[in-house]
Amino acid sequence: MVKLWKKAVSLGLVLGLTLSMSMVSFAAGSPDTKPGKNPSVGSSASTGSSSSATSSDTVLGVSTKTKGVGIYELSPSHYFSGKIPAAYSKIDTQAGLKQILGNLYKEGTELKLIGPMDVTSETLPVTIEFNIDGIAKNDTVYVLHWTTDKKGNGYWEVIVPKAVGDKYVSAYFTDLSPVAFVKAVNTKTSSPTKTSDGSTKSPKTGMF
Repeated sequence: MVKLWKKAVSLGLVLGLTLSMSMVSFAAGSPDTKPGKNPSVGSSASTGSSSSATSSDTVLGVSTKTKGVGIYELSPSHYFSGKIPAAYSKIDTQAGLKQILGNLYKEGTELKLIGPMDVTSETLPVTIEFNIDGIAKNDTVYVLHWTTDKKGNGYWEVIVPKAVGDKYVSAYFTDLSPVAFVKAVNTKTSSPTKTSDGSTKSPKTGMF
C-alpha cells in the first residue's frame, strides 16, 4: 500500500508540473508583428526630419530614384485641413495657375497640371530628380511647392527646374511638402506669311 501511495503522489506531482508549464507557455503569447506603414501625409517626414527609404512607387506618373526621397499620394483634406479652397483647388483651374505663375505665364499657352503629391526627404536642402511621364526635353515646366511665409500663411511657390529632359525634371528644394508640376503647352502656332511674289517670310523677324 505504501508503495502504491508513493507512486500515486509521484504521478500527481508530474502531472501538476506539466500543467503549470503549459499555462506559462500560453500566457506568454506571440509579439505583434504587423508591418509598418508609410509616413502619413503632412508628418514630420515632410520637413526632412525623417523619412522612409527611397520610394519606388509611381504617383500620377511621377517617381524618383533620388536617395532618401519618397513620393506618396496626397490627401488634400488631411494636409490642407480647412484651407482647401485657397490652396488645393486653386491649382485645379487655368485662372488659378495663371495667377500663381504671374509673369512666368505666356499668352497662348495651355497649362497642364501634374499632381499634387506629397514628397518627403531625409535631408534638406536637396536636389530631386523626378521621372515624369509626358515630359519632353524642350517642354516648359514649372514646379509648384506648397510652403508658408514668415506669418505662417500658406501659398504655392514657383520653382524653375534646374533641368528638363525626356521624362525628367530636376529641381532644388530648401523645404518640402506637397509638390505639383505645370507643363505649358503652346496652343498657337504661327505660320509664315506669303509675299506678293509667293515667297515666305518670318512673321517675327520679317526675314526670308
